[in-house]
Amino acid sequence: MRIIRLGQGSSFPSDFSPKHAGMRDQACINGSSILTLGNFDGVHRGHQSLLYQLLQQAQKLRLTQKNIYAGIILFEPHAREYFAREQGTELPPRLLSLKDKISVLHSAYMRRIMPCPLDFIALYACNKENIRRTAAQFVQHCLYRQLQMRYIITGKDFRFGAERQGSIETLRDYSKTYPFAISQIPDCTETFAAEENGQHLPKQRISSTNIRTLLRQGAIASANKLLGYAYFIQGRVIKGRQFGRTINTPTANIHYKQGTLALAGVYITWLYYKGKHYPAVTHIGYNQTLQPLPDRPQVETHLLQQNIHLYGAQVHIIFLRKLRNEQKFPNLEALKNAIEADKKAAESYFSCHQVEAAQQKSIIAD
Repeated sequence: MRIIRLGQGSSFPSDFSPKHAGMRDQACINGSSILTLGNFDGVHRGHQSLLYQLLQQAQKLRLTQKNIYAGIILFEPHAREYFAREQGTELPPRLLSLKDKISVLHSAYMRRIMPCPLDFIALYACNKENIRRTAAQFVQHCLYRQLQMRYIITGKDFRFGAERQGSIETLRDYSKTYPFAISQIPDCTETFAAEENGQHLPKQRISSTNIRTLLRQGAIASANKLLGYAYFIQGRVIKGRQFGRTINTPTANIHYKQGTLALAGVYITWLYYKGKHYPAVTHIGYNQTLQPLPDRPQVETHLLQQNIHLYGAQVHIIFLRKLRNEQKFPNLEALKNAIEADKKAAESYFSCHQVEAAQQKSIIAD
């Protein structure tokens, strides 16, 4: 799967470099494209439905046309995140980092449920230059000239261009000038149970916003149902304050790059590393009982059954169930007691829900 860059400038992470940088008005592919586009935070079941129809349509076009390439344009970061950085305000939570989005899109899980693979991912940086680009400029320079678009599939609330001025109607107007077709698909909905009270909620749109809300509420199983896979974060294990070692609960401290996480509290998790899943308990928060407080939430994972050397390792943390919210305890003894209770609850879960836990493993496993 090819990765290219559209637009001007770059705001991509330092450890992520697109393999092909598209120049202004220069064609990035040798042929024509069928596209969809968006932020795709979470790559959830709504996104998956959109991608399935994109790839199914690509197969149909290839029956009568040559050199048809199916691709997705990822806006990175989300415009809300860009403006928050510019204004120095708190970053909105996101489900997946750019690297994780691409990992999901390229995963065995996606290859299994899709009719054929994606041919390319085009990254469109949300930066000072590109945020000012009008809808007309985006269609003319990026969609038509750079990607030679012949077909586009969008969702219901699709907007693009400076101040979100572009819409499906804008595309229809331009399709009279440029030879491309348009298809719009309805929202995906799902009935799910709120885990806190077991009440069934009415059908709701499968959206990144709803999934973030479910994660914040601790409804992990419901969020995973809408995602289509078990929610995860990944990062490198770094050295922490090593408090856990003093109470016989060593932890792996995960350096994540999402910005602001949608989770906070104590969770039953898997830690995935080098082809193996390890039962674990993960705490996300500020460790309010200990001083001084860190400048951002910490992700600390304790392996339940064994202790392995993980410093410097890249690991995945897969979330299965929430145990409790983050708490500030009156003293260290109360904190130790709570940690022991968390460990026992997690051990009980893995013992009593082996099938459920086994079904919630990493979808981007090696």
